[in-house]
Amino acid sequence: MEISIPTTSLFPATQSVEPIKPDKKQEDNSRPAVTAADKKAALKESNSKESRELRSLQARDREVRAHEQAHLSVAGRYATSGTNLDYQRGPDGQLYAVGGDVKIDTSVIPGDPKATELKAETIRRAALAPANPSAQDRKVASQASSMAAEARAELFEQSMALKSEQLNENRTPDSNNERSNQLNERLARSGATPTQAPQERIDTYI
Repeated sequence: MEISIPTTSLFPATQSVEPIKPDKKQEDNSRPAVTAADKKAALKESNSKESRELRSLQARDREVRAHEQAHLSVAGRYATSGTNLDYQRGPDGQLYAVGGDVKIDTSVIPGDPKATELKAETIRRAALAPANPSAQDRKVASQASSMAAEARAELFEQSMALKSEQLNENRTPDSNNERSNQLNERLARSGATPTQAPQERIDTYI
């Protein structure tokens, strides 16, 4: 299962810079091609379209990387992959992360509900670790909560079964003790004591 931040295309995949207007002395059909120097100059202008797009992509890149790293740090050994990122090329020709995911193992641990409960809690924390969990993150967290609840229910059933077994084991000794106490009470009412009763029986055969 994946805990992820959705890929968002902030701008068209192919970025372009609007052609620079030709000099009035030049004819329209002789406009010069946009050069790399022209693009760099446009990026340096803080209010240009290219500059605004670049700042947005850079901010998105930082957000995505921090988001996925938060998942990865908490998931620990249950993460089955590193951070998988989706990229978009910016107006400066560089690639920027616009989405990503971390794959995580959400299977139960057979025969060990306590370990399963602890694992589910780790998964839930990993899913909600980023500052702004995505819809997919919240879905994984909800599934992990259900997984933990099922593990706790199994633990409760095991505990009740163990108590019932212990009760059955102790029931016979308790019954013997109860019968012994009743016998002692009858002997006391008759004036005899438990230690005297066997001696009296022996004396009758003398």
